[in-house]
Formats: sequence, C-alpha cells, structure tokens
Amino acid sequence: MKKLKNILAENMLRFGTKNLNETNLSDLENKLGFDSGANRDPKTGNLRDTDSNNNGYPDDTEGSAKANPNNFQLVINSAEYDKNIGGMVYVTYQGGSAADKSDFQDMISDIKQEIENENDPTGAYDQTRLVSDIKFDCELKVGSDTIDFTVTFDEDGDIQNVEIQDETLARNHGINDQVIYDYIF
Repeated sequence: MKKLKNILAENMLRFGTKNLNETNLSDLENKLGFDSGANRDPKTGNLRDTDSNNNGYPDDTEGSAKANPNNFQLVINSAEYDKNIGGMVYVTYQGGSAADKSDFQDMISDIKQEIENENDPTGAYDQTRLVSDIKFDCELKVGSDTIDFTVTFDEDGDIQNVEIQDETLARNHGINDQVIYDYIF
C-alpha cells in the first residue's frame, strides 16, 4: 500500500508544483476531472443533472442512463441501530418481499415506538433512547441482477447516506447513489 507521502509526491510531480499553495484549487480540480462544486448535490456530493431531459444523470454519465426506476424492486433485508440501554439492535425482515419508499418511514416509526414503549411512564428510570442513526441493509433488484446497498437515516427519518456495495454492477445499470436517493424519496 502506498504511503500518503508518496501519493502526495506523485501528485505534485504530475501537476508541476513544489508547493500546493502555488496552484489554483479550481485548476487542480479541473485537471483531476472534478467540477468546482457548483454542480454537486450538497447532501451526497454527487454531480447534479445538468441537462435538459432531467433524467437524473449528469452529462458525464448520460451514456449510461439505462436505469428505469419502473423496473426497480426494492427489498429491505435488515436494520440496525444503537440504544443507550441494551446496545445494538439488529432487526431482520423475513421473506424478501418488495418494499416501497414509505416502508422506510413506517419502520423508523415502529423503531421509535418500540423504544418509547420500553420507557418507564413515570420517568423514574433512565429513559431508553436512540443513540445512533438507523442503518438499513437493502437490495435493489434490476432485471435478474441484485445490487446491494445500505441507506442510513437519522432518528427524524432524514436520509444521511446511501452506500452502494456493488458499484460495478450498479454502474452497468446506470445506477449511482443519487439514483437510489431519488428513487427512495
């Protein structure tokens, strides 16, 4: 594995600078193939759709826009979260049946209700509460392929992160984090 120092040295040679202060950040981003951030979604960091057909793909992935959300089948396998009393909780959902967008919010409400039911109504004891985000292990079935991903929500049901485990397979179908984010919401 390369050391960070070696990677920095290689990049400094590649960009022809002795000191990173000598280079303009936007020039460096352009050389690396990044935009200046203006076309990036602030939540995910993914490129925004910048074309007129509004298909969910930025111009540089336009050719891979094969994914059609009407062909997706979402399956929620499990959820995990941490409580201050009792620690980590793993909930497995049986059957692998198709889910939809509202199922996430329903499951989050169920988790919050379960935690509330554990609390002493008099408040005499330490109250159980959620001390982590809620992480769902999911699958997105596209035709005969299954793309594994995780989606993390905070306790209010706001999405925090989408992480695709099968990136190559997802890319072959024109799917990225933003496509899944848009499909879920």
